[in-house]
Amino acid sequence: MAGCMSYDGAKKVFIFLNLVMLGGAVASIIFGTLALREALDFVSRAKDYCKEQCLLTQAAYEVGCNCRSENGKSLITPSILQAPGGGGIFLGASLIILTCYGLWVSLKDRHRAMGFWIILMTIHLIIGLGIGAASLGVALGSTNELTGPIYNMMRVGNPPNYKRFNWKFFEDLMDQDCFRGVYIEYDTDWVRERNVQFFHPLCGFDGECVSAVSTPAENSCCYREANKCAEDHSGCTYGRKCLESIFKRIGLIVGIVLIVLFFLQLVAILLACTVKRGPGYAKNLTVEVKLTDIEDHKEASFSNAKRYDVNQISTTLQSSVQNTENTADSSPGDEESGTPKDEKGANGPRPDTDPAAV
Repeated sequence: MAGCMSYDGAKKVFIFLNLVMLGGAVASIIFGTLALREALDFVSRAKDYCKEQCLLTQAAYEVGCNCRSENGKSLITPSILQAPGGGGIFLGASLIILTCYGLWVSLKDRHRAMGFWIILMTIHLIIGLGIGAASLGVALGSTNELTGPIYNMMRVGNPPNYKRFNWKFFEDLMDQDCFRGVYIEYDTDWVRERNVQFFHPLCGFDGECVSAVSTPAENSCCYREANKCAEDHSGCTYGRKCLESIFKRIGLIVGIVLIVLFFLQLVAILLACTVKRGPGYAKNLTVEVKLTDIEDHKEASFSNAKRYDVNQISTTLQSSVQNTENTADSSPGDEESGTPKDEKGANGPRPDTDPAAV
């Protein structure tokens, strides 16, 4: 990236990407709020459904419900449905803070702070990728928390459990085609207090034809040769598609937004590495190196000065000692020669120049 783009160009693109990510963060909060509302509504409806169904039976379990717990409990894990919306809101709010920080860092040329931004954005990117993938998993119904307690349960039983689930209870969350079929369960074993009607899709749960005892309406929604639901016919659909219509509203848009933001963040991090090592970074680095050299030079000069002072003092002391020794060696010879000394000279005047001798 650094070799393909100049510092000024990288900085402009970096600022533009931060503005785009700022808009994406706002979108993440908006769609996350809508997804969370949808998830909370569906979880609440499932809870009310199980409470109603468990009051009508003495059995330990109903389709999608655990009637052993007080007032019944849905087998759906609420957290897996609330994760896309809650994650979108959290990531959007934190991304707003990071993009504002990134804009301030780039405009003020705070190159050291840019390194801190890169670390925070990398952490945010990893978390966003995980939540985005989980959101798409919810939208496609491919997570174990959905395929286990819901999808696999709907496929088994005789008649299949999807016929013993009252889809009409969720009529304001699903298309009307999801509850055009009617199955009446007659209570022959006194398990229920009364006979119950269940409204269900006219095709098999995964879009296949109803192979067991079928009604004329179910037969009209089937291509027997291909064993496939005739979705092009009016009123024909299947159970998994009905559930996925809810799950897509919960996780699809949030997942797409987070995946798009992931790629924008990745490019922004690469550009930030270029901006971090721009001219300002080199200038600051040069100043730091020069200051370091000056400090090293001062320390070296001080050490040399101290070494010079010690050597000079040592040389002076040695010279003084040598002069003292030389003086001491010359003094005994003069005393033995018997030459008198007076105040006018060290050995007195020479005889040939003394006026008294003449």
